Amino acid sequence: MSKSKLYLTRALTDDVMLILEKKFELRFNSFDRGATLGVIGAGRIGSAVMKRAHGFGMNVLFYNRTSKEIEGASQVEFDYLLKESDFISLNVPYTKETHHLLGRYEFNLMKQNCIVVNTARGVCIDE
Repeated sequence: MSKSKLYLTRALTDDVMLILEKKFELRFNSFDRGATLGVIGAGRIGSAVMKRAHGFGMNVLFYNRTSKEIEGASQVEFDYLLKESDFISLNVPYTKETHHLLGRYEFNLMKQNCIVVNTARGVCIDE
């Protein structure tokens, strides 16, 4: 089991115990406020993800194949987004150009504990 999955499992278990003991309190951790979300693909879905991330106080970077202005988000180069993001949301259509868009090289650029959410086709990531 990867470190991030293990952390999430532990965090969820802790939260369930707090609920059962009626000691639950709303809290934000490093996954929320101040974390950096990198969005690859700023179409309809990517834009909606960015909008919601602002509600959590996240810093938002995005990469899009064409230049685009999105309020509260910074368009950056692909490699920069991979290096700086705590979370990455992949939201691209499947094309020849997006086939295996994320592979070994790209994963090696990412932070050790970066969490990738793939809303695109599975083959956009070369596992």
